[in-house]
Amino acid sequence: MQTSTLRSFSAKLSAVSFKLLSTVLLACFSRTSLAVLARRSFLAKAAAFCVGGCLLSSGFAAPMKFEIPAQPAAAALMVFSKQARVEVVFSPDDLKAVRANEVMGEYEPEAALGRLLKDTGFTAQRNGGGKFVVKAAPPVATTGSIKGSLVGEGGRGMENVLVTVRETAQSAETNRIGEYVFPKMAAGTYVLVATASGYQPLHIVDVTVKAGRELTLGKEELRRAREGVLALEPLVVHADAVTELDKFEVSGTKLQPFTAGNMDIPRTINDAQPYYIFDSQAIERSGAVSVDDFLKQRLTMNTVDISSSQTAGTSTRGNTSVINLRGLGADKTLILVNGRRLAGVSFNNTLQQPDLNGIPLSAIDRIEVLPTSASGIYGGSAIGGVVNVILKKDYVGGEIRVTYDNTWDTDSAKRTLSASFGTALEEGKTHVRLSASWSDASLLLLQDRREIYDRTVATINRNAPAFLVAGATFPPLGALPNILNLSGSFVAGVYTPANLILKPAFGGTNLGSGRTHIPAGTANTISPTTLGAALLANAGLYNMALPLSTQIPTGLLRPFGSAPTIKAIQASVNRQMTSKLELFAGSTKTGENDNW
Repeated sequence: MQTSTLRSFSAKLSAVSFKLLSTVLLACFSRTSLAVLARRSFLAKAAAFCVGGCLLSSGFAAPMKFEIPAQPAAAALMVFSKQARVEVVFSPDDLKAVRANEVMGEYEPEAALGRLLKDTGFTAQRNGGGKFVVKAAPPVATTGSIKGSLVGEGGRGMENVLVTVRETAQSAETNRIGEYVFPKMAAGTYVLVATASGYQPLHIVDVTVKAGRELTLGKEELRRAREGVLALEPLVVHADAVTELDKFEVSGTKLQPFTAGNMDIPRTINDAQPYYIFDSQAIERSGAVSVDDFLKQRLTMNTVDISSSQTAGTSTRGNTSVINLRGLGADKTLILVNGRRLAGVSFNNTLQQPDLNGIPLSAIDRIEVLPTSASGIYGGSAIGGVVNVILKKDYVGGEIRVTYDNTWDTDSAKRTLSASFGTALEEGKTHVRLSASWSDASLLLLQDRREIYDRTVATINRNAPAFLVAGATFPPLGALPNILNLSGSFVAGVYTPANLILKPAFGGTNLGSGRTHIPAGTANTISPTTLGAALLANAGLYNMALPLSTQIPTGLLRPFGSAPTIKAIQASVNRQMTSKLELFAGSTKTGENDNW
């Protein structure tokens, strides 16, 4: 409901020092720091902190010492894997007859592996999981190709023109738009001869083909033969208007199960049932403060119009997430974390959807969404679809993220601080990760967006003038107490109250209307006759002014939604026991306001 332009400030700090991360986390979660962050000076302090202390994480591998003698390739790769402390994937059968080179000295792992496999016919590349994959090198190209086109008068392509390579006698005919192709030509220089009935022969000379290159010649025009000429002299042109391109191959690798940080087959938009994938970068750039907030922004199949934190007044659900795919109900949308089910949240003695807002956004690797029925796979709880949150698994390094959003007019700040730290132990077999987040907000009040209320009342008065004062069986809530006689009747569906009659002590007057309101300044010391005269003067009128209170729904101090202070911390450890067995343990703790 915030219609004003937002000003946003986002800062991301990266570091590999756990000491720095611990210091910042302890400072940010202390009561003193929370109080400082809540002040309006938070933006300036956060900006100064980021400008003065921003650290960039390094993605370069440090040189390492290698001592690998020349030996069979499979054995050499095993030694390399141990010395570089990195996994190498290869097929021993493919490398049976291959001998690796000697590598002695300090090199980066990529450079060392390149020396090891030099001139062996095999290459190595890192995959998405950071492992080296050894495969046969693509064959060296020994041929190139020629492509060109022939046109007639007016620039129209000529069909069925015979084009011959004079040196090799290879030939090709042009298609309906005048194009011809020689897909495999040995490197060299050639002359192309184009002949067609009724046209002067065309010789294209100096056509130079290079191995592994695609040569595209410019358009050449065939000229009609002159009458009376028996021996047609060829028209000779040079192949100088050409475009020469490197040949390229389009290839892809199929992700294997159990290698992408998920205990299920990796999903894509091209699956039989298309998955929508949101990676960590998309989540970070969105400016969202929670999973619920992100999916409400980015997932069109999520029919939730307002989140728990946007519920008017104080939400009894706090800031728990609600995701409703395809409008079939939140109980028909299955929530998974790393492919596993979670325990739900109890609300009004009813088990609700699991809460995802307790997961720090910095701990998420990606979110996979299947916005179609998956009840055949997961059961009836997945009729609407499935949301699977994949947490970062092999994360190494540190990251601190600070976000501040506010409106230009009034103060409705949103503040978020999150941090993640990960490290690898036992030469990468064990990974430890710690993530924490804190967020709070200053809510907009009705008085900050009074025009929303005024616009609504104006629309009602324009379309149904009697709606607010007639036909209602309860008086509207104004700045002053409104009075309605409940002794009335419905006529043609419209409620008509009986006239109010004052007690004798107040004058005993018939007000001539079933509606009135108490005037401003009324106190318990006012005389009955004065109050009776004031009620008579206000007969037939309601007070429609807005009170300076938190009264629902017309109080000027009533907040739009609720914004509890959210705190979350998550820790996990995973250990690679064997190539097919991995142990995982994790714990998450969340809290709102002072409940921790």
